[in-house]
Amino acid sequence: MADIGTDHCALPVALVRSGAVPSAVAVDRQPGPLAVARRAARGLPIDVRLANGLRGLTPGEVDTVVIAGMGGHRICRIIGDATWPRRLVLQPRTDAPHVRATLQDRGWSLVEEQITTERTRFAVVLVYERAPPLNAARWGEDDLALGPLLRRERSEVFNRWLREEAARLDHEIRLAGAEASEQQRAGLRRVRRELEGPCRERTCAPP
Repeated sequence: MADIGTDHCALPVALVRSGAVPSAVAVDRQPGPLAVARRAARGLPIDVRLANGLRGLTPGEVDTVVIAGMGGHRICRIIGDATWPRRLVLQPRTDAPHVRATLQDRGWSLVEEQITTERTRFAVVLVYERAPPLNAARWGEDDLALGPLLRRERSEVFNRWLREEAARLDHEIRLAGAEASEQQRAGLRRVRRELEGPCRERTCAPP
């Protein structure tokens, strides 16, 4: 695997030490964190590289590319038109709907999706593979906004996120008053619809 924007190399070190992967590549564009990463990876089969995004990799040399802890727009820019990774594991800090929509348009298939809590924040993890013929259906607007697989699983963490998202949007709209955008209002309506009842197959399955 390769960890893009590895910072201090915590993820590759954990995966190699646990035996989850036999080796890893840790990539970062900042010399300071990379110096710490090299110390952390000492003695382990981890290749630490100073590079910007996927430019530090040779197409095909790794099976999985991980990009975590960045904004969704930046993640999409890093991936670009690359098609050679077999799997992408992405953890966007913001703009997860943008990631879902962009990768769908670029021919990637969402195969796994999880939401968890990280300290006081929610974290969404998206796993993509190149779209196989049996999983090439396009997700609808609600699925892209909220997460099609999250809606299907309907975990308690997802329910908590929906409640907090509804409260956040409601607060923003009240503060903005008449200047609240239609995007904010539509987002609140969408979240409230989702909260009204459990996800059903007819709304969660891809079209």
